[in-house]
Amino acid sequence: MLREPINHTALLTVWAVLICCVVIGSLLPAASPAMVALGRLHLNDKVMHFCAYLALSLLPVAGFRDRRRGLMAGLSMFLLGVLMEAGQHFSPGRAVELGDVVANGVGVSCGALLGPHPLADRHSLSRAQFPPARPDPPANPIFLGCDPPGRRPVRMREGAHTFSPDRY
Repeated sequence: MLREPINHTALLTVWAVLICCVVIGSLLPAASPAMVALGRLHLNDKVMHFCAYLALSLLPVAGFRDRRRGLMAGLSMFLLGVLMEAGQHFSPGRAVELGDVVANGVGVSCGALLGPHPLADRHSLSRAQFPPARPDPPANPIFLGCDPPGRRPVRMREGAHTFSPDRY
């Protein structure tokens, strides 16, 4: 099964747009038309927090070429969630809730865990994609052979007698 290559630029662009939407949505006053329309949808507040931060964490994990940076960017979204909750203290009609911070943290954790990881990529490769094994090195002319099983090889030198470490 061949996988399509990931379009990193598109994922990171969607991530940047989503960050802007979350920041704006988190800091809008409760009486704003956007927040009133969102309230009419009757969606659970914690589910919205979970889904938003799941996406905020998953997109950089999948979008960055460097796995470590993607994971760090994804996990840093928890800090964004904490800062947005703190910012709601200054927004009219909004309240800071610990449950929202917990939902953000669970979403970030799930997004980081669901993203592609190096071990998953390594095991998905087929044998044909690995480089061929190196051939065995040529025989060393100094070692001419082995003694019977259980004994170490005998080393032969030109003009010298046979040397066996078991003799001495």
